[in-house]
Amino acid sequence: MIFWLLDNAFSTFGNKIYRQTTGIPTGTNAAPELTQLYLLYYELSFFCRSLSKGWSNLPADLQTLILTYLRYIDDIFRLRVGSSPSEKYLYDQRSSGGPDGMYPVLLQNDDGTANHMPLRLTIESGETVPFLDTSVSLKRGLLSWRLYNKREHMFVDGVRLSDLRNFPHIETKLSDTVKYGIVTSGLYRFAMINKMALDFIREAARMVKKMIQAGYDKAKVMDKVVRFQGWNKNLGVWHKVLPKLLRQIREETPL
Repeated sequence: MIFWLLDNAFSTFGNKIYRQTTGIPTGTNAAPELTQLYLLYYELSFFCRSLSKGWSNLPADLQTLILTYLRYIDDIFRLRVGSSPSEKYLYDQRSSGGPDGMYPVLLQNDDGTANHMPLRLTIESGETVPFLDTSVSLKRGLLSWRLYNKREHMFVDGVRLSDLRNFPHIETKLSDTVKYGIVTSGLYRFAMINKMALDFIREAARMVKKMIQAGYDKAKVMDKVVRFQGWNKNLGVWHKVLPKLLRQIREETPL
């Protein structure tokens, strides 16, 4: 099934149809799963080789890597010990007498040529780093996370993308159930992706403000907020958080 999928990837350009013969088409539904399996093969092989030596025989930085290594497609999160290089253990250089690692330093093409360093990394390090749509912080030995919206750092003609409408226009023909359901789904997302209630309140108030300013009926929006039932109890007690959220909305949104 995989070979059939890869051998039958077509796209159009102008009046011609082309068949992709190299690589996995980005828009294919199975592309994320195939990428995950491909990278997992190398990662699992490295972990098995390392653990065969015995856990107590592994250096502290490798133990930390194994315990904290997280990847979703091409986004990797890991903790490192002291001044250990960020790329240590990531590349397998045994063929050239170098250290053992996960990913190959070259891949052989069908025509015999080689791609050197085919899996390159763009590394962000520090006490706070973005990972997927979260900002992860390590302070005093504790992990914390909050929503990370890269649109806040992107501008078009001087306008911050996060300030633009990212929900349906109020006059669209979608039903009110769909349009105002965005409030509920947004609250669910903020409750699950933030570790602190204050971060939830900030993001929720910002969303409500944008929707009301975009023409959404304030009473309907606020009704969705008050009736929200997907609260994450790890953030605190909802009946104490709700008044703070409503107060924040009143302060940011003209009555």
